[in-house]
Amino acid sequence: MKVGNDAPELLGLYTLVEQVDRKFLRQHLGSTSGLLLKPEGIKGIPWFGTEIYRYEQPYNAKWRGTDRQWERVIEFAHLVNRTEDDEFEETIESFLDVDRFLRFLACQVLLANLDSFLGSGHNYYLYLD
Repeated sequence: MKVGNDAPELLGLYTLVEQVDRKFLRQHLGSTSGLLLKPEGIKGIPWFGTEIYRYEQPYNAKWRGTDRQWERVIEFAHLVNRTEDDEFEETIESFLDVDRFLRFLACQVLLANLDSFLGSGHNYYLYLD
């Protein structure tokens, strides 16, 4: 980081990091009632079956969440991994904003962010509202 116009002074290297927590969600999404997940070491949205307990450890919830929220995670994993193309196409928009997700994917690829669910399966969050 350099400050000044004529003879900028080097102040060092800085990163912009913000903790993803209830304050972050309230500020950026206006709600903290959803389920915040920080998966660790899993790529994509894997299918682990129909029992909630199978998802709790790999998806690493930041707070418990309701059974209905976990059921939605399971339904989404099922949709992504186990449904036919026509059902997927009809249903996907009930889970996510497809246009925004495609923009997100384009940015991930453009920036070569391999430290996410597209790469190593680290350092990303999922939020189900």
